[in-house]
Amino acid sequence: MLRVVLLILDKYGLQVLNLFLLGFVSYKLFTNHLKHILSAIKDNKTELENIDKSVIALKERVSKLEGQVN
Repeated sequence: MLRVVLLILDKYGLQVLNLFLLGFVSYKLFTNHLKHILSAIKDNKTELENIDKSVIALKERVSKLEGQVN
């Protein structure tokens, strides 16, 4: 196996190694970046649910006050 790798590196030089390194770093970057995006989306979802609950509670209080005014 090592001999095959050495023959490929001997024939093609460092292009194969550079291509592998670029692919590996790109994979790590994209998976890590997507992981952070997913966590941000989940955090925003919970924040929006909390805002919805507080808006509904506010709407009910305003309705009670309007009923008392009329």
